[in-house]
Amino acid sequence: MAERVASIKIEGNQLTKDRVFYKNLRTRVGEDYRPVIFNEDIKRLYELGLFNRIDMSEGFQMDGIHLTLSVVEKPILSEIVYEGQKKIKRSRFEDDLRSLVGARYDESLAKADVLSIEMSYRDAGHLFVEVSSRTEKVDDTKVRLVFMISENFNVRVGGIEFLGNESLPKGRLKKVMETKIDRLFSKGVFDEGVFDLDLKKLASYYRSLGFLDAKVKPGKSYFSEDRSWLYLQVLIEEGPLYVIDDIIFRGNSILISKELKNKIPVKPGQPYTDLARLKLLTHIEKKYGEIGRVYSTARVRANHDSEFPHVSIDVEIRESEEVYVESVEVEGNYKTRDVVIRREMEFYPGEMINSGLLDRSRRNLTNLGFFSRNDIDIEPGSEPHLARMVIRVEEKETGSINFGLGFSNVESITAQVKYTQRNFDWRDRKEGVGGFFSGRGYIGDAQTLSVSINTGTQSRRFNIDFNEPWVFNRKIRFGFGLYHTESSIADDYDEKQEGFYLRVGKEFIRDLEGFLTYSFREHVISDVDPSVSFLIRSEEGSRLVSSLNNNWVYEGRDNRFFPTEGWYLNPSLTLAGSILGGDQDFYKLEFEAKTHWLVLDFDDQNQHTLNFRTKWGFVNPYGDSSKVAIFEKFFAGGLGSVRGFPNRSLSPKVNGDEVGGQFISIANLEYSVPINEQAIRGILFYDIGNAFDDLDDYAFSDLRMSVGVGLRLKIPALGEMPLSLDFAKPIRRQDTDETETFSFNFGNFF
Repeated sequence: MAERVASIKIEGNQLTKDRVFYKNLRTRVGEDYRPVIFNEDIKRLYELGLFNRIDMSEGFQMDGIHLTLSVVEKPILSEIVYEGQKKIKRSRFEDDLRSLVGARYDESLAKADVLSIEMSYRDAGHLFVEVSSRTEKVDDTKVRLVFMISENFNVRVGGIEFLGNESLPKGRLKKVMETKIDRLFSKGVFDEGVFDLDLKKLASYYRSLGFLDAKVKPGKSYFSEDRSWLYLQVLIEEGPLYVIDDIIFRGNSILISKELKNKIPVKPGQPYTDLARLKLLTHIEKKYGEIGRVYSTARVRANHDSEFPHVSIDVEIRESEEVYVESVEVEGNYKTRDVVIRREMEFYPGEMINSGLLDRSRRNLTNLGFFSRNDIDIEPGSEPHLARMVIRVEEKETGSINFGLGFSNVESITAQVKYTQRNFDWRDRKEGVGGFFSGRGYIGDAQTLSVSINTGTQSRRFNIDFNEPWVFNRKIRFGFGLYHTESSIADDYDEKQEGFYLRVGKEFIRDLEGFLTYSFREHVISDVDPSVSFLIRSEEGSRLVSSLNNNWVYEGRDNRFFPTEGWYLNPSLTLAGSILGGDQDFYKLEFEAKTHWLVLDFDDQNQHTLNFRTKWGFVNPYGDSSKVAIFEKFFAGGLGSVRGFPNRSLSPKVNGDEVGGQFISIANLEYSVPINEQAIRGILFYDIGNAFDDLDDYAFSDLRMSVGVGLRLKIPALGEMPLSLDFAKPIRRQDTDETETFSFNFGNFF
């Protein structure tokens, strides 16, 4: 017969209240004593994590069994201390610790934390770190946990060797990896976890380029003698490059396969890459989007056999019905007015959606330069054949203050301060004058206001320009400007100009605008050096120039700030004469063209482009003027012209003085590559050009040539135009030509 439990006594508990024990005991006073159940009770108390040891004793008396539980409690962890921790921040490992201040100290958790800290150090390159722990008694119920850390040195990557990379150069593979070689400007600390991920990224990269069987694994890496440097080895089995054998479309009835293959960017014989797959899907979406079936989908399945490195592509298409625009909504424009965004759209409610017009609308928004991101999303409308067009923008700063410095042999130093607001609104006066300077007011209507001051050792310029792109809610441009300039040309004479201009423009067909500009200015040449040529001395005096200019701008590029493809054309005719109120009679013809080719396209942030620009100009007198004034002639040299030669230094000369030419010819060729996505780009360039007395004097042998390298740094706080740094070397010059090696400025003449 089972004995009854007469009492249960708890001993040794200072932190844990008695009720915690009784709540977790199934053994009860007055009930039969069952040892199996009591052992389970003790196990349950251990699982609370509050005790290091629990001892049980039984006392048999006449009234029953008297049970005693003697416990040794886990102390409270009052503090965690790190000894020897210097080279990495605690935040790198503290959040991963399982030992918590205020909780009970658990030795097993402390041991796990030792391993966790060691792992954090090894991830930071301290492969030989040593960590241990100890506890210090604070009082009878509290302890302090001390982690003792011997950091030793971190291991740096001394080199990365690739074996088996027959198709891809090591430089290209290193760019894929997060692990870097330790150099002056890059910290190459070894992280085993990162290196393991790098091996997977390399294998994935190979497969994305068409090496579908590629395998990448670690080779025989080794340490330097002092074990502070690690030299890594990567073994690569590339396998064959798979090429496309055939492309088969299935499920298409509205567009036949022949139509889908028209202008298809992916063709049999090309490598099967991720980019080829993406281009194929984009092409199909565009084809169906052009006929309004924007909900059509395509799925690409590649069939390949490792025995034969060919891929047969099956494209499964699900065609949708035509979809029409139900509404157009704008989100995210806290500064820019709705109308500014809507008027750039080339689709309207009630029209069938056309993906080509969507792309053009996106390009229009990009070319405004107001947004860091702009998306046009197609969302379901009230009926299956209707869609809401939601324009989501993320605005960026459109006001900027640009500072420019330049050096040359002609003008020792120049400085520029320029304020520009490309999203100005003269009607937005709610913030008052303070809003103009803070950037919270006078903003949002896409007008342009520019105020600039240039000063240098030999020149000074001040000008104000304003442009309204939409007049009376129509795409008619209106602009005006005021300017004042003073300059000393090569210490030969002083030149001053004061004047204004008025301009109107209109878009006649898509991407083609025409402008008519009236300009009036006074031009004064004074303080002419008596030693200069008679031709320059005869220019001394004041002249009034009143002119009309008609120029046309074709802007067919994908992005006017950083183009990768398309054309830009700008022919111009200027007519000046006494009939307009001036005293100078001349006409001037100018032409500028730019074109761009996308040479390599890895992704939107990794594009190589080839850019070409040419500029021609011709000026001639007529009527009462027997010659063209020197200030209307052409001069070559400098940024935007022929780099490697100082500004205005290339022109016909009389007694060694540059007197300008009536004809100019310039061409520039640049190859641009990304260094840090779009923030930093490197360029290689070739410039050729010169100014000539007249068109009849043009000779190819007289053209100056230069080559060089440069950087384009995009600084968000300074607007869309990059900081341009160029190093040039003339490769065709005459002994009397001046040269300059380095130039920099804000802007990009491409």
